[in-house]
Amino acid sequence: MSVHSLIILPNDPLADPPETGAFQRHLSRIGLTGEACDFLGQKAFRTGTAFEKWIRFSDDHPKEFPARDQGVLIPAGAAGGLDECHVQIHDYSPRIEALLGGDIINPSCPACGYILTEWGDMIADWFGDRRRYRWPCRHCSAMHLPWNLDWHRTCGFGRFFLEIRNVDYKEAEPADKFLESLKSAFGISWTYFFYHF
Repeated sequence: MSVHSLIILPNDPLADPPETGAFQRHLSRIGLTGEACDFLGQKAFRTGTAFEKWIRFSDDHPKEFPARDQGVLIPAGAAGGLDECHVQIHDYSPRIEALLGGDIINPSCPACGYILTEWGDMIADWFGDRRRYRWPCRHCSAMHLPWNLDWHRTCGFGRFFLEIRNVDYKEAEPADKFLESLKSAFGISWTYFFYHF
């Protein structure tokens, strides 16, 4: 089974993540999430009544969401189940995780734009020394934490994240007001990327 998701997570993986219960209540209060449901044995949430306000789908993407069934967005031609959008909160992890999918675009140095083609080796080096590792750019010699590279929204690093399942690459993005709402509620900035596994 192929997984396509929009992942929303704190911009700084070192920042203290929100308490899961408070985060879940916030998403419910603003209407992003609806009732709890089971997804392949894991707790998930159906999309809420304001989901389309907070998550903006592109107009030209072939996947459309013309119908609702009990508040759940149903993709065109689908009868619910694994094809519907749903939301999962991935709880706090004590260490930063690299969320690596199958469609990663080679990252680039934010200082000079140098493209790192051997990023797998860099990730392996980081796994070996997560506390002290910094990637040295071969072009400009700037030193960067792995999450400070430009991954072109195809990879992320975090200890806590929100996953919106069944969203293809660049099919949707969080509205600015949604990211602002998270910052206002929890005091940290948020970002997003697309995950395919």
